[in-house]
Amino acid sequence: MMINGDMDYITGEWIGNGQGCPRTNHKKHRQPNAKKGVTNWLERQGITDKQEQTAIMRSYVKNSTPHSDKKSMCVVISCNWHDFLKWFKQYKQSNP
Repeated sequence: MMINGDMDYITGEWIGNGQGCPRTNHKKHRQPNAKKGVTNWLERQGITDKQEQTAIMRSYVKNSTPHSDKKSMCVVISCNWHDFLKWFKQYKQSNP
């Protein structure tokens, strides 16, 4: 039933008559939202101003790649999360 697509190949739950190939219910298996995760983390650090958040992201990302839109910057930050945390700690010490 999973091979036919009647059941979700990740969870095994019934999702309806299949069409001959494995499938999943994409609504239940969303990828993490990098932009939301990074901005929420910055807000928990007390940085609620959106322009300040963008400036921090741009400051970090300019050291590695030339991404300019917020979504791309957040993906870069998420992929290098531990490096970003170290960088942010130094950033906060030099910009109180």
